[in-house]
Amino acid sequence: MRRDRVREDSVFGRRERVHGTIVRRNLPAVDRQLTSLDRILDGAHRCETNVHPELVRQGLPNGKQHRYVATDRTTSRSAGANYRSTGRETPPEEHMIDATENSLAILEAVHQNDRAGVTALADETGLAKSTVHSHVETLKRSGYLVQSGDDLELSLRFLQFGLDTRRREPHRIAAREKVVELARRTGERAHYVVREGTNAVFLYSETGENAVRTGVHTGDFVPLHATASGKAILANLPPERIEMIVSESDRRQVTPNTITDLDALREALRNVRSRGLAFNDGEYVERLWSVGAPVFDDEKRVLGSMSVSVPANRLGRPGVKDELSTTLLETVNELELEIAHA
Repeated sequence: MRRDRVREDSVFGRRERVHGTIVRRNLPAVDRQLTSLDRILDGAHRCETNVHPELVRQGLPNGKQHRYVATDRTTSRSAGANYRSTGRETPPEEHMIDATENSLAILEAVHQNDRAGVTALADETGLAKSTVHSHVETLKRSGYLVQSGDDLELSLRFLQFGLDTRRREPHRIAAREKVVELARRTGERAHYVVREGTNAVFLYSETGENAVRTGVHTGDFVPLHATASGKAILANLPPERIEMIVSESDRRQVTPNTITDLDALREALRNVRSRGLAFNDGEYVERLWSVGAPVFDDEKRVLGSMSVSVPANRLGRPGVKDELSTTLLETVNELELEIAHA
């Protein structure tokens, strides 16, 4: 009787000979990572998982026992690993897993293009089509990608993850009502923003009755240095963290008014810290002025920031900047009181 052989490949997946036919299975390493990700995200609002930095907790399918697997490697990073810089603080390279990086690069590419086929994903990530196909099949089976004709789209599962993440901290829930109130009182666009890495993340946005919709939406990641909200947070971090972020971030030029010079940015942040307000004059969206204020907890640690933005052509009326700043500070003060007594 013929004995069929099975070969396991941690990067390109499992190829199993069944009755003389080679069949490609789902990627085992990615499968385990996705199982672990599911369990961590599903329980994120209930607990936090602390793992030794040199170990990754890998979930096994079918309810089998979890195991810890060392992730140290000697191989170079894959083509897909450098697909897009997100501005998030990342672990050392030796703790990264190529197969997982490749799957994430594919997800990022689908997100950036709204939808894409396997060939387009291979071109964009620099991965071989066969590799992309294997990752795509695993991501589809795990519910992270869905087929739409010849293309692939992110599944609505990411919406659930995003909403759960937004509700993770009590101050984020309280901020929602205050953003609505700020938009109502000013009639303009109001936001609540938190920091992730070198980015400002817009958790809530609300449009007042006179507001002009801009290119910033809930869930957007934008550079800290280019927004009033981002500068309000950045200026109130510990000095060593401020220096690390401004020195290591790319400080890209979003508009002609964006502050990119390192010394000029340091001076701007000192001014923000001393006056308690950050201003933005067309530094992220041209012809848009905004003011941001930090939100602190009862131990004076910055949690996030609130901001209000207005088209620059409305600033001609005397006192409008002061009125917006005062209303913003009043709203932030109320939010901080709610957080302190929650």
